[in-house]
Amino acid sequence: RNPECSSNFNDRNEGHNTASGFNAEICKEINRRFDLGREMPVADRDLDSGTLLRTLLEEASPQLESSNQKLLIVVDALDEVDMAAQRSPRPLYLPRALPKNIFFIITTRRVTEKYEALRFEQPSQFYDLYEDKQKCEDDTVSYIWLVLGEGKYSKSNTPHRWSRGIHAWIDKQVNLSDIDYFINTMKEKSDRNFMYLSLVLEELANPNGMFQNSDLRGLPHRLKGYYAEHWENMGMNDINRSPIKVDIIQLYRNVLRSASPSEMLEYVQKRHPRITQSDVNLVIRQWGQFLRPEIIGGQKCYRFYHASYLDFLNEALDNKEDVFSGLIGDSLFEAAGYVDKGDDF
Repeated sequence: RNPECSSNFNDRNEGHNTASGFNAEICKEINRRFDLGREMPVADRDLDSGTLLRTLLEEASPQLESSNQKLLIVVDALDEVDMAAQRSPRPLYLPRALPKNIFFIITTRRVTEKYEALRFEQPSQFYDLYEDKQKCEDDTVSYIWLVLGEGKYSKSNTPHRWSRGIHAWIDKQVNLSDIDYFINTMKEKSDRNFMYLSLVLEELANPNGMFQNSDLRGLPHRLKGYYAEHWENMGMNDINRSPIKVDIIQLYRNVLRSASPSEMLEYVQKRHPRITQSDVNLVIRQWGQFLRPEIIGGQKCYRFYHASYLDFLNEALDNKEDVFSGLIGDSLFEAAGYVDKGDDF
């Protein structure tokens, strides 16, 4: 994070994606930076409507003008904002009119309705970064060099935490002595997707990662290919897969947050009352590499490691002609060979 730039990163999977949370954080920072003397925190109604943010920006503007400075506010991953919790279609209640010397940089995936909701009274510019293929590929290559600690990054005093592990993986490969070939292959497989790069490179760096027995050619292509391998490793393509797994995914797609083992059990038992906590705990252990534990209210809960992977799971559940061959609900469990008689999984 640049200390000279106010920023907010929306993360649906972490629950850091509400208008009130954004406004509370940004307003507190602006109040402190410009010494506006507001008592913080303030009433929820001022945060939920964006009223306080507009007021603080108007009060900060004269200071910026007198010192010939600009205020840049960066809002990342706007597509992950929880719009269901808002009373207005305008994401985060961002102000439509910006005072002088104040600018926003906003990133989002291609979500047309949010483009339309983000019109400002001042002139705005929209950039589709993916369309600039050459610059995206250049950034991709630079990122891989950075992680490897090679090229202009070779003399860095703080090598990337994955560097040593990735080099160890490369050293194990037969006929892979050309670092440029590795970088170009990763560039092609990623298709300019940095989420793919961060996930796959982390797996390569991990001695127990899922690609330790794979060669470069065998690495998945694109982010969906990576997720598809996880789907396979979760046992979701097995004929005799556990129906508990399907119900737990259904739970996550409904609650869109972390869930405790007891919540998982309660959800599964609605359709299969003979399932026990031990059955659910077994699935949690089997999915250890896909779930991230966290303590909420003194209770251990779990969430999928990234919201985009949960999106993939939801899509897989909805694709009747693909992973589930059109079998949804009870017919899925019957096809999986499950009879609700307390079977062990």
